[in-house]
Amino acid sequence: MISNILIIKSKLLKRFLYFLFSFLHSYFDKAMLAMKTAIENAEHYSTKRQLLAVVAADFRSSVLRAHFPRITDYQIKAARHHAHRFGEYILELIRLSCST
Repeated sequence: MISNILIIKSKLLKRFLYFLFSFLHSYFDKAMLAMKTAIENAEHYSTKRQLLAVVAADFRSSVLRAHFPRITDYQIKAARHHAHRFGEYILELIRLSCST
């Protein structure tokens, strides 16, 4: 009886995890596609760097290159440096502008 309950719970957990992974994966792909479009349509290199900085600190270079094939290693390093240098300051400015 107890082993049957554990099997049912593990099957439900597997289904839940599969659903959750599929759900998150589809949103991740949509978000990366939107970011790719924004980066490709940016007219100035500094705008591209700022957009790439949003995701550069959180993902490996290989993941970034897979989603953004035109991005160079130099651009990834510059975006990470930008995120490290200005990331918290930018978030603070956004927070201040939203509160007024």
